[in-house]
Amino acid sequence: MRLSCAVLRVLAARVAGSADLAELAAKVAAEAERALPADRLEQCPELTALMLTDLGSAQLWAGRFDAARSTLSDAVRSPQEPSTAFARHEALSRLALIDFLQGRPGQAESHARGAVAEAEHSGLPVSDRTGMAQLVLAAVAIDRDDLAAAQGQLDRAAATSAASRDPVVAVELAILRSRMLFAKGDSRSALLALDDVAKHPLVSAEASPWVSDRIAMAMAAAHLADGDPKAAVKVFEDRPAHGPESLVAEARARVAAGEGERALRILDELELPEHRAPGPSSTYGFC
Repeated sequence: MRLSCAVLRVLAARVAGSADLAELAAKVAAEAERALPADRLEQCPELTALMLTDLGSAQLWAGRFDAARSTLSDAVRSPQEPSTAFARHEALSRLALIDFLQGRPGQAESHARGAVAEAEHSGLPVSDRTGMAQLVLAAVAIDRDDLAAAQGQLDRAAATSAASRDPVVAVELAILRSRMLFAKGDSRSALLALDDVAKHPLVSAEASPWVSDRIAMAMAAAHLADGDPKAAVKVFEDRPAHGPESLVAEARARVAAGEGERALRILDELELPEHRAPGPSSTYGFC
């Protein structure tokens, strides 16, 4: 009972967007696991797998990418049982997103295809899949200018239930739809595709800084392409930048708006971690 309760608390913390609460509940779950006889724990491998996936997802939402990668990798190594199939599928999908966000498209594609293979092998219905693997594959396809393949993946992602209930999936779906329109030269429609996620708060008690950054970068890029640099600058005034890619994007918008000195101040204060890989082109060329 203690273990089940702790696992549910990790899930609740994930839904609330709180990595701190998720990590606290995960510690309680680990203590409960240690108190159980090994044979009892082996009978319910899905509890640990689901707990790890929910914990990793909460850490991802908070931008704790290294912690999320470690936690989700542990979830992927869960026993190969039917009861753990969904957790392993979702963990692989989340790892694919982290790879893509950190500028590793090859690894992202590999993890995404692994997530799809896991779902196919275990017979998970399309509607019950996370959709994140398809979104990562779509993002990689757009980077390669393979818009037909990207559209197919987006359609598959939209057919999952996660498209309406998972805030990360909903945001990435909107951004990638916008990128598709942007790639086709329709900057006005690209901007409209972001309306829902830009105007309506995501269902989460705690905001995600990197998700906010991605929405802002996509909106600013669409405004710049539409010939309205002042609107692009206003995006960052309404949604202050958090990460280096978003700060560079703001600087670019300010240069386009004739605010060169302000852009230089932003760039002068920018500190890039030495180990940081270049960000993906999902920022519409902001590098």
